[in-house]
This record gives sequence, structure tokens and C-alpha cells, in this order.
Amino acid sequence: MNPEIEKKILIAGPCSAESERQTVAAAVMVTSMVQAIIGRDIVEVFIRSPLTKEPTFPSDWTGPGEKGFRWLIKVCNELGVMPATEVTSVSEAKTIARLCNKIGVHGIFAWFGSRLFKGEVIKESTEIIKDLPNLHIGVKNPPNENVRDWEGRVQWALVGGVNEKKIFLIDRGFDPQGRNNPLRLRNIPNEEMTFMLSDKLGCRRIKDTVHSGGSPEKALEVLRLSQSKKFNGWMLEASPTPTKTDEKQRLDEFHFAEAMRIIGRSMNP
Repeated sequence: MNPEIEKKILIAGPCSAESERQTVAAAVMVTSMVQAIIGRDIVEVFIRSPLTKEPTFPSDWTGPGEKGFRWLIKVCNELGVMPATEVTSVSEAKTIARLCNKIGVHGIFAWFGSRLFKGEVIKESTEIIKDLPNLHIGVKNPPNENVRDWEGRVQWALVGGVNEKKIFLIDRGFDPQGRNNPLRLRNIPNEEMTFMLSDKLGCRRIKDTVHSGGSPEKALEVLRLSQSKKFNGWMLEASPTPTKTDEKQRLDEFHFAEAMRIIGRSMNP
């Protein structure tokens, strides 16, 4: 690989860790397929696994908490990749920082989700994690198609003390209600907005194809359509076994392998 060419970012794994066995199986699937199809020398691999999940109903799965992040760090260190997780609260940021410092990581991708609206939480959480090694911070777009809301979230992270080069805008698409949606996507991307905002702020860009697509087949179509755009990486929900949350959009081994082939063809035309 030409050392002057910046590596792409690949963030993949289950919607949320449900057991250590599942976390390990997903991490092994991701790393082995990346190595076999793309090559680990041209992408930075992060295994995603949020600690908590915001429930829609009282009976919904709410995530494994701290033990799930311990599982994630352990398998990432064993496989030579890095952990990625969502930050939903200040207390969660403290847990992430404490475990990363105690156990040790080569790097981490921490993102703020689309439903986190409190700027002070983003600021204080960023202050807590800003000194972690090889830190990448992701900021997902809000559900509403409002560039000011998205920029505000990024500004709160910047006030928290990180350089804009550490921040990635994560394009997950916007609520399709009332909009033309010929592909019947779960969330409709606005790549023009994403690129305009990233150019304005000096941040990089990640494409979350699974939350846009809403199903494996549509996620792959969104991925194909995005390959002509200059994204700096991709976020995918992938697991070889069924999951308790977002099962309808999970990429299994077959669909994840196809996603790697799509990305591989764009990087090695």
C-alpha cells in the first residue's frame, strides 16, 4: 500500500453484544472476511458493539452494559483490531474511558447516535474520552433533515476538546416521512448535505448503509450507490447469528461477504 494513501475505516459488528460467544463470532467473521476479500493493509478495522440499547418498549433488550465492552476489548486485542461503541451518556463515557485505560486498546471509535439530542452530554462525554489512544469520534445525523442540528452536535464535540480531524460525520439517512422514496429505504441519505457539512467543518465522512437500507438487500444497494462518492469509511451491522435488535437489517455471513466484495472492487478497481 502507498503510505501516502489514507486508510479507509470499516466499522462492523452486531447491533449490540448479547453474549461473549456472539461478540467473538462476529469479530472473527468480520476480521477474517476483511482479510480474505479486501486485505487488512488498506482498511482500519473496528468491531462495533454498543454497551446499551435504548428500548422502544419496556420489554426490549437494553444491552449488556460494562461486561459487553470487556468482551469487545478482549477479542479486539486478540485479533489485532479496535473496538467501536456508542456513547449514550456521561456515565457510559466514564466506563469506556476507564476500561480502555485499564485493559488497554490500540484505538477506539466512539460515536454519538442520532437520538442523542443533549449537547452538554456530547461535550462532557468528549472531555472524558478525548485522551484515549488513536481516538475516532463519530457524530450521526439527527432523524430530521436539518443541517443546523447536525452541525450543532459536532460543535459540542469540538468544544469538548477534540480536533476536527478526529471527527467523522456518520450519514445514516433521514426520516423518509413525506419524501419521495422510490427505493423504499428505512432512512433516506442526503449526501450533498453530508459533504457540504464535512467540507465546512473539516471532518471526515462515514456511510452507515444498514440504517439507510433497513434490510440486507437494500443496505447492499445503498453501499453500491455510495461507492462513487468519496466517503472515508463504512459502518455495517453484521453478525453470523440472529440478534435481538435490528434483526431485519443484520448482515449475515453471505451478505457481509458481498459487502466486502463491493468495497473491495471500489478500492481495487
